[in-house]
Amino acid sequence: MNAKILIPLLLAVVAIAGCVGQGEQKPTAGLGAAILSFAPFQDSVYTDKDVTLTMTVENQGDYTIDKVFSFAYLMGSNLKEASSSDPNMWTTQQLYQTLPKDLKPADPSRQIPADQANLKWTLHSPTGLSRGQSRTDTFIGRFYYLYNTSVDTTAWVYSDAEAAAERAKGNSLTPPTSSYSRGPLEVTVSYAPTNPVISDKTFTMFIKINNAGGGMPFDPTNVGINHPSVPEENLNKVYIEITGYPNYFSIGNGCTGWQELLPGKETTISCDVTMDQNIPTPKTGFSPKVTIEYGYYIDKQTQITVQGK
Repeated sequence: MNAKILIPLLLAVVAIAGCVGQGEQKPTAGLGAAILSFAPFQDSVYTDKDVTLTMTVENQGDYTIDKVFSFAYLMGSNLKEASSSDPNMWTTQQLYQTLPKDLKPADPSRQIPADQANLKWTLHSPTGLSRGQSRTDTFIGRFYYLYNTSVDTTAWVYSDAEAAAERAKGNSLTPPTSSYSRGPLEVTVSYAPTNPVISDKTFTMFIKINNAGGGMPFDPTNVGINHPSVPEENLNKVYIEITGYPNYFSIGNGCTGWQELLPGKETTISCDVTMDQNIPTPKTGFSPKVTIEYGYYIDKQTQITVQGK
């Protein structure tokens, strides 16, 4: 994990770990943590009674969800933590629940399914309803976690003579190739021109990020079980790191570090790649690994009806 994202997380008294799984040959979006179910044991209870509310979470992506950072938080307009003197409020001893273990992704090669975890709250129903009265309340379960999505890509760089010779033969130049990891943010990389020629000196790399996971990415600085509300300025923020490319390429500013995504839209980030004019030939691969790191949360709702007696 990059030190630049680890430092602010330590300020929130959390730590992160994990590894990226084997990439797919095409991007698969909308996969990360999934709330499979969020429901009470009973959807209708009498006043002054306990009811258990359970959330089941599964890791459907390619990156291990670290239990140290991840947690679920329960919200509701008529919900209070611990005891309350208000007879109209639901109460619970603790609004947050933490994972009992790291959630590892599935390993199809070994026929190992994705890890799941069950998180439970015990709610005590309001006491202020009389016989014949009833009320239905909505609860939101929010699951926070840290994730990582990456793409390994190769663009082939030709000398002028190589490119001309291939075209004279009627051959197409080798197109870029990519492999992807799965996560709630879809990441793709492209280049212009598609096949750079050394004499051009520079070409452009485009990183496109699409939020397809149904939740919200965020900068996790100072976000944790004691501070579950994400500041507005932290929303739609990701950290980008580019590694693994040969030293005869240099990447300009604009593609790395903290980046802000367009809310609800695909975001394109671009930067120039400068080529050393002494790049060895024949054709040379520019093969960066683009990794984005981010906090992410997803919500699910449920309802419980309380009846007076």
